[in-house]
Amino acid sequence: MGALSGHLPRAAFFAYLALVVAAGLLEFRPRLLMSAAIAAILFFAARSNALHDWPRNKVVLWLGRMSYSVFLIHFPVWLLQNVVFVRMRWVTPVTGLLAMPIAWLLSIGAGWLFYRKMELPSAGWASGRSE
Repeated sequence: MGALSGHLPRAAFFAYLALVVAAGLLEFRPRLLMSAAIAAILFFAARSNALHDWPRNKVVLWLGRMSYSVFLIHFPVWLLQNVVFVRMRWVTPVTGLLAMPIAWLLSIGAGWLFYRKMELPSAGWASGRSE
């Protein structure tokens, strides 16, 4: 039973919030405010059961299943793409703008491959199943 199942004690949430506020008072950073806002949205949404059947969209579910693999692979993909663009001298603002969706699609593709060939089989090994 985790935080998104609605079982996170209120004290834990408010302790986290107090730490974020204290950090913000010491040195304000917008990402602290963003962190607190997202935590509050998730905390209260979980408490109201708004997340019970979420998400229902198949694309969101597919991306969610492989999100850790995409997270692991996106930075090396971005670095490789950056090297290619620099070597090809495609370093204008327009090519930079074009590079973003290309990197995103490459990261999704590489993440899917990583998920299928590494994450799924290793989950089976960890649970004693083999694929």
